[in-house]
Amino acid sequence: MGSGETKSKIASNKLATQLRWIVPPERGAEVISRGPFKAAIKVVGEERLLDEVLWLLFFAVDAGVMAGLAERRGLDLVRPLFLKNLRTELGPTNFDTLKARILEYQKAIKDTPEDRVCVGRRFVEFCGIGDNTAIALLVTILFSATADRAKELVEEYSLAS
Repeated sequence: MGSGETKSKIASNKLATQLRWIVPPERGAEVISRGPFKAAIKVVGEERLLDEVLWLLFFAVDAGVMAGLAERRGLDLVRPLFLKNLRTELGPTNFDTLKARILEYQKAIKDTPEDRVCVGRRFVEFCGIGDNTAIALLVTILFSATADRAKELVEEYSLAS
């Protein structure tokens, strides 16, 4: 492995770790402690809602990584490393659930590209809390902000390398 490859791998590892911490463990609990989520907890339970919020946030980071890497070279390892780290942290069963959620969210975006709230609507479906526009809108904003932060981080690394 040449010096350039080693430098790229180190940068990719460092970036993958930083991407993981865009969603700290306490982030899900912080999100569901707000207004409309409190009512949803009564319907589906706190643990299920917390899991769904975390799956959504991890998808947002993954989407941001993909958007950031679209025009970048030299950071090819970032997404696989990010997902590998999540698999280790979450365990195989939870990671399989996350992968299934990512595919479903990607399908929702692909099937309805003009619907700016499709991710939020899909989240509400996953949770089983009925048609809740307030949560769908909040989740869409949360998704966008998280994905944008991940994309910015990838772009910062790409400019620095």
